[in-house]
Amino acid sequence: MKIRIKWGNVCLTLLVLILIIVGLINPVRLTAIKNIEKLNYSETTAKKIIKMGLKDLTMKYDYSSFVDKNINEKEFDINNYEVYLQLSYKEEANDLNLINKLINKGYNAEEVDCIIQTGDYESINLLLNKNKYENILKFLNHDFALLSRLDRYIEYKELNVVSYDNAILNVNMDLDKENYQDVNLIEEFSFLMLVNKHNKLSVDLKIPELEVFSKTYSYGTKVMANQTAIDAFVRMSDDYYNIGGVRILANDAYRSFDDQQKIVDNSRKLYGDAYVNKKVALAGHSDHQTGLGITIVSKDDNAMKWVSENAYKYGFILRFPYALNDLNDSPEKNPTGFNVINNYYRYVGVEAATYMKNNNICFEEYYAKFLVK
Repeated sequence: MKIRIKWGNVCLTLLVLILIIVGLINPVRLTAIKNIEKLNYSETTAKKIIKMGLKDLTMKYDYSSFVDKNINEKEFDINNYEVYLQLSYKEEANDLNLINKLINKGYNAEEVDCIIQTGDYESINLLLNKNKYENILKFLNHDFALLSRLDRYIEYKELNVVSYDNAILNVNMDLDKENYQDVNLIEEFSFLMLVNKHNKLSVDLKIPELEVFSKTYSYGTKVMANQTAIDAFVRMSDDYYNIGGVRILANDAYRSFDDQQKIVDNSRKLYGDAYVNKKVALAGHSDHQTGLGITIVSKDDNAMKWVSENAYKYGFILRFPYALNDLNDSPEKNPTGFNVINNYYRYVGVEAATYMKNNNICFEEYYAKFLVK
């Protein structure tokens, strides 16, 4: 007796089974996608993670912006995925080829992430051309560390009895360099540009909005400064006049290259090279040339005390707050490079001035932490 197979029924049964299986799988897959999305990944990234079979490993870590940005790149190496999960994205150093080389060179996830956050394409490329640095985190795992200065940090730490923090801070202030040697050239105006023995204004840089103080607010003829600095000074002078009945006045402010060079030449004739090198800023290195610094005078001693306590509210800092003497002549103790000047104030803006006032630091220290590139 022949058994007749009804193929239509068989096909229908198989179709039902397939639909049941798919119906069971899809909810599981959708749940997995949702769980990955809860970590803050995009839906597209979540689907890719599941497709690559990386769901379980992904769920062991917090969200990685690095993975989210790079998972579809051709250089994305699944063998390095666990390291990727521990990295944060940074556009200036987002090169998977370089990251893979760092991993292959033996740097662990924490070290690679630190290298990314403190470096850029150029500095990472240079790092890859050298032997692997041991204890690299001791130098780079700091808020203001820069990969490009790693060798300088290491050398400075070896030559000086200082903490890692201080080694990094001092190098960022260029205190490992001789004065006026290998200087940084400033070619763009900024209210936060730092001019000192390591940072020189370009001769071609024009200070914008140079204006003359009115006679009401100045002691002398044609005292000039940037208009924003003048406006802030006028507000400060007016406020104290309303309190003490006496004005604070601008006695000296902007100097041109020629002005500063004349001061250097005259000082050299009168006092010699040693005096100039220590006490006088060379042309291009004087804070006066920024058009943002003002020498303040007043016939009222209380006025100067008030200025010292309140200048930050108007965006001014005491530019040279530290004393130079025989016992305190090292750059580490006085990174400004110049002796204290109790009546010379520099405009930097209220936010920066307030931070320096509250943290009792000078402009060099602020710049080293937040502005060095």
